[in-house]
Amino acid sequence: MEKIKTDMDEKQRRLLQEYIFNLEDIKEKAEELAIAHGKLKQSQDMLTAVIGSITHGICLLRNRTFVWCNKTFTDILGWELEEIIGKTTEIIYPGAGEDEKAGIIHGNVPQAKSIIYEFDLLHKGGRHVPCLLTGRPIDVNNPSGGYVLSITDFTELKRIQEELRNAYRELEERSDELVLTNEQLEKEIQERKGAENKLNQYRNRLEELIKERTRQLKKANEQLRQEITERKQAEELYRTLAHSSHAGVYIAQEGKLQFVNPHILEYTGYSEDQFLGSDTLDYVHPDDHAMVRKNIIEMLKATKTAPYEYRLIDREGNVKWLMETVRSITYKGSRAILGNTMDITERYKMEKFLSQSQKMQAIGTLAGGIAHDFNNILGAMIGYTEMAQLAASPEKRQHYLEQVIRACDRAKNLVNQILTFSRQKEQERRPILLAPIIQEGIKLLRSSLPSTIKITQSITDTPIMVLADATQIHQVLMNLCTNAAHAMHDKGGILNIQLVQKWIYPVQKTHPIGLEPGNYAELTVNDTGYGIAASIMDRIFDPFFTTKKPGEGTGLGLSVVYGIVRNHGGSIDVASKPGQGTTFSVYLPLIKADEKIEEKVAETVLGGSERILFVDDEAALVEGTKEMMASLGYRVTSRTSSVEAMELFRARPHGFDLVITDMTMPNMTGVELARELLKIRPDIPIIICTGYSEIISDEMVKSIGIRQLVMKPLFRKDLAKVIKEVLNTG
Repeated sequence: MEKIKTDMDEKQRRLLQEYIFNLEDIKEKAEELAIAHGKLKQSQDMLTAVIGSITHGICLLRNRTFVWCNKTFTDILGWELEEIIGKTTEIIYPGAGEDEKAGIIHGNVPQAKSIIYEFDLLHKGGRHVPCLLTGRPIDVNNPSGGYVLSITDFTELKRIQEELRNAYRELEERSDELVLTNEQLEKEIQERKGAENKLNQYRNRLEELIKERTRQLKKANEQLRQEITERKQAEELYRTLAHSSHAGVYIAQEGKLQFVNPHILEYTGYSEDQFLGSDTLDYVHPDDHAMVRKNIIEMLKATKTAPYEYRLIDREGNVKWLMETVRSITYKGSRAILGNTMDITERYKMEKFLSQSQKMQAIGTLAGGIAHDFNNILGAMIGYTEMAQLAASPEKRQHYLEQVIRACDRAKNLVNQILTFSRQKEQERRPILLAPIIQEGIKLLRSSLPSTIKITQSITDTPIMVLADATQIHQVLMNLCTNAAHAMHDKGGILNIQLVQKWIYPVQKTHPIGLEPGNYAELTVNDTGYGIAASIMDRIFDPFFTTKKPGEGTGLGLSVVYGIVRNHGGSIDVASKPGQGTTFSVYLPLIKADEKIEEKVAETVLGGSERILFVDDEAALVEGTKEMMASLGYRVTSRTSSVEAMELFRARPHGFDLVITDMTMPNMTGVELARELLKIRPDIPIIICTGYSEIISDEMVKSIGIRQLVMKPLFRKDLAKVIKEVLNTG
């Protein structure tokens, strides 16, 4: 037992010694390993520092995945280190194939040697970076061990290479130009010497020419001084003539006034300083601007020779009428316009007075015919009215009453013709068809001239449209026809009226009556009377010249016709032989007839139930019109006093939907009544009626607030239409 114990202690001792020995061996080896680890870390730090300091981008790939890369690599391609580690090579070379070049990127080349390729790698910002790229496996025997890739950015190198290539190319292109042989240089030197000799010869010749030219310029300068002196004298003479002229004279350049004579200053009231430098149209009436501009252009082109007339606004705001001609001149060395004007304001006023006087004379001539026509109309009205009272059947009564209405319509038209012809105010010129005006005048003539004078007419079917005042055209026809009737008064005869379209073709010589080429309306009035003697033919258009006996006329008719036609841009011609009659031909310039003529369609008479206040001082008219409106369904309150009507409306301003009032009434006119009613109720619709429109116009009533102006008398259908229109627009 003791022996066994002794053996076990010995065994334990040996084991302990062996353990201590092994422990010391392990400690020694640990110390060696620590020393080796420290050397390895130093080597790694040194390698990291070396790799980080080089200018090439280096990365380690394993299975196409970035395992490690230096900062230069990430700087070249714009990535952060954490953005690229763990990513595949697709981020720098997307869509690469499996060829040898692509394998360099993806680490698929097993060769031990380095391979260099040129690549365009994708920058993080989307652009391509040209790089030289090399790569090789870490261990050729172990492809999965990793792959080292090195890149060099050679963007700047490529730019330098491209500049060198361009410089070399340019040098090659210019080398032929820069290479000159000695023979060529010698030849060029000889040519230069020859050129210098010739240059000396030319210099000597030039000096001679300069001396000769100097002598010529001195002579020309003397002539120019003389011309300037003569021109100044001529301008002074012209200025003296212009200042002493009784006509207005002006000079304009480039649309600006450069000279005006005292006569223009006198009739306009402006000063010379106000005129000079101003636009030539500044003082012309705005409505005449286009016409004046057109006439100036035509005169300068020599396509128009006759003077033209226009309105001017003087310093006080008054309208003056001027007659003007212009022509082209040279003024102070430049092209200019010379204008000659004449103040015809007084003549224009006299023509208007003569025109109205002649109208009254013509109405006097036609008075018998007008009275005859009215008597016929009244006779028809009286006869049919009495027959209607005696009629047994409703059909007969209706027939007679329709004839009375037709007679009333004829009387209304006749009154309108007389009012139109006698109107004193000029109407606005507007596009009008001539045929209806001529035919209307012929109707009046048929009822006015004696039965011994036969009227024939030939009116073209072609629409003939002119820019004119319808009243004045009517007056031209009536004046010519009453003159023709006077020439046939004793023996009777034929009065022929013709309206056609006529084209005046351009010819080298001026037209006999001064017509410009173009399209015209030709109105011809021909009679078979005693004619006009050749000795007085050139005086027939003079005011107050007449061959009539005392008491038969003033001699104004033809002068008025001449003035109207001339003011419309037209002309008038006359042909006559004693004993063979006379023919007057009026020519008016046409405008394009593009207006459509609307066909009249039968209208349905519509009524209503609105409340109407009707005012007229004629009791019989009030009663008849009230019944007429009541038959249309309206509720009518009537008054024969405008004052009573105003008081009624003041008491019941909302008791009426419409007011219809006559114009001419005692105590308070229709216009005055309308103004008072509109003060009480501004939205009340008002219609004003008149039998004579000279003292009131559409523009006037619209400015007051009156809805409509209508002419009396009114037929039931016309009254119904105007009431419905005003109520519907109210």
